[in-house]
Amino acid sequence: MELAITGRNLDLTPPLRAYVERKIGTLYRYLDNVNQGTVELSMAPTKSTDTRYTAQATLFVAGKILRGEARSTT
Repeated sequence: MELAITGRNLDLTPPLRAYVERKIGTLYRYLDNVNQGTVELSMAPTKSTDTRYTAQATLFVAGKILRGEARSTT
């Protein structure tokens, strides 16, 4: 599988990249024919003191597109 990991307003460190690859890799248990995937990690400041982190994953599986998104604040 070809996996492209990008970071927006965020330094993509090797440990962070390894974490994303490990988490996406667990999907192989359920989806054996994943062709291509993209993961975008972003950081955006908010009006409060928190910072919003977003992870968006898109996988192309046998002619279908699977998309997931998760958000968190710190």
